[in-house]
Amino acid sequence: GSRETLCLLRVFTSAAMDVGRIMFLLAASLMVCCKGTPLHAAARKDDVSKIEALGPAALAEHLDVREPGTGQTPLMAASLAGAAQAVRYLLAAGADPSIPEKDGYTPFHGAGFQGHAGVAEVLLEYNLDPSDRHTDGFTPLHRACWGTAERHTKMVAFLLEHGVDPEESTPGEKVCADMTKNKRTLKLINKVRKQRGRAAKEGEL
Repeated sequence: GSRETLCLLRVFTSAAMDVGRIMFLLAASLMVCCKGTPLHAAARKDDVSKIEALGPAALAEHLDVREPGTGQTPLMAASLAGAAQAVRYLLAAGADPSIPEKDGYTPFHGAGFQGHAGVAEVLLEYNLDPSDRHTDGFTPLHRACWGTAERHTKMVAFLLEHGVDPEESTPGEKVCADMTKNKRTLKLINKVRKQRGRAAKEGEL
């Protein structure tokens, strides 16, 4: 009868509302998830006080978590953002620098690509390899040489000052001077080449 029908409608309406609420909560959860953890956010902002405020349990839980979409760990996110203090804090906490992002890049490559010499300095303190060669055949120097900003030239200068060979070659047998469109970087490379040439001649005397 009509009473039974009304009861059934109420049941279905209630169930539909529950399902709708569940779907809403699930969607909200996914949105938070896909933005990464609070540790990712604090690391990108170089906010060590916020990282510390998360507490040791949250730090340990999320230290090497890869962010959905980017595949970045908090350490990789900080490296790309130029967040040197966060990089130092995360490494001191035991973050694994060998975990790559979605395309296989690790912190030194991120620092090279974005031109963050301050990050590179911290990575060197933790004995990471500044000449690490990615599976694509390129090194952090090559990535810095592609950059057009002054910070990329500073990154190249930092790498050269710390023993990286300016003649590191690509899979196509090109070197930084061949690749760069950054006039400041090219000037720097040519200056280093001349200095090395003079030093070599003096060594022959």
